[in-house]
Amino acid sequence: MEPRKTLYEQYLSLRSRLTRLYEKAGTRHKTSGQPGRLPEAMRHSARPGSIPAPLTPCIGRDRELAALKDLLQEVRLLVLVGPGGCGKTRLALELAASTADTFPDGSWWLDVHDITDPEAFQQAVASTLGVLPRPGRSAVEAIIGRFRSRQALLILDNCEHLVQPCAALAEAALRACPGLRLLVASRERLGLAGEVRWSVPPLARPPRGIRLSVEEALVFDAVRLFVACGRAVSPSFMLTAENIQAVAEICQRLDGLPLAIELAASRLVILSPREIANRLNDHSILLAARRRDAPSYHHALRATVERSYHLLSDPERRLFNRASVFSGGFTLEGAEAVCAGEPLRPAGILDLVCRLAEASMITVEENGRGGVQYRLLEAMRDYGRERLAETGEADAVRAAHAAYYEALPRR
Repeated sequence: MEPRKTLYEQYLSLRSRLTRLYEKAGTRHKTSGQPGRLPEAMRHSARPGSIPAPLTPCIGRDRELAALKDLLQEVRLLVLVGPGGCGKTRLALELAASTADTFPDGSWWLDVHDITDPEAFQQAVASTLGVLPRPGRSAVEAIIGRFRSRQALLILDNCEHLVQPCAALAEAALRACPGLRLLVASRERLGLAGEVRWSVPPLARPPRGIRLSVEEALVFDAVRLFVACGRAVSPSFMLTAENIQAVAEICQRLDGLPLAIELAASRLVILSPREIANRLNDHSILLAARRRDAPSYHHALRATVERSYHLLSDPERRLFNRASVFSGGFTLEGAEAVCAGEPLRPAGILDLVCRLAEASMITVEENGRGGVQYRLLEAMRDYGRERLAETGEADAVRAAHAAYYEALPRR
């Protein structure tokens, strides 16, 4: 005699049956010459998925979106990387919305920033897809079963703290599901074969030291974002000849980071653009968000930097702290001369710089002479200086920095 099922097992069995019936129902509609397809008028509204609708328009990113749309048709694993607050999430949302018709079996979105356990991560993905693993079958198998014969897009957001489980799921799903595309937003790449890493750049901002007219300034996306966010909190705000230089300075000093610009603009309720520019050094006080719907790590720019910092190893943190003494770009030679010292050996600086670049904690730029240089964004540098002061190494590192540049002309 078959053993009696528990209530939970009965629930799983019933849900599984309903899911199969629902999926079969979608294949019974026929159009002329196209069995198994929904009528054209019904296809978009009936397409499954979980892409959230943004509440505000996307400013800029037209070039990036055009390039990414083409790229998403060519590759199966696309990873958007960049520092916290650079706009990875918004860019991924816009890309998902603009390519919805490309994926007839739907597009799904999952933000995993609050998930820390690998098993909970797999369960969350399965739940987002509306599938439950049958008894004796893992969540990964259930996910594969959902996508095996479908042309669909899965977007995973804020994955930097779950790189290993995300990579394991991506490899298993992409191998078993030829019609699946995976879009990942993370501060670090997954490190898989076939992965394409796309660095999300900051918004275009005015160059330093150039006076601009209002019309000239509005060409830059960073300025347009500041104006849009400013009007959201103070509808009377306008870009004028009197405040344009202060707005340009804000966008420059915040490195064109969308989150930083949004948080700065929120202070227009009580401060003028010039007062905001004058107080930018106090990131922890000035750049505090007032939005109730923002995730916790976006409540302040400092929280965003802190989240990335705590994902680093001890040697990586030590190098990051010491590199904050550079006020502009620096070379590998400079990092080896200034940042080496117990417990960091000069021979190990290269690997640590590479790791910081991969974690989006430093940016890599061409130096105009056929080489590259590295740079910490302003918010990153301020945070690193605070941490350096706490370690008691600040004076020694500044002395090494001064000695290096004093000897540079002779070399």
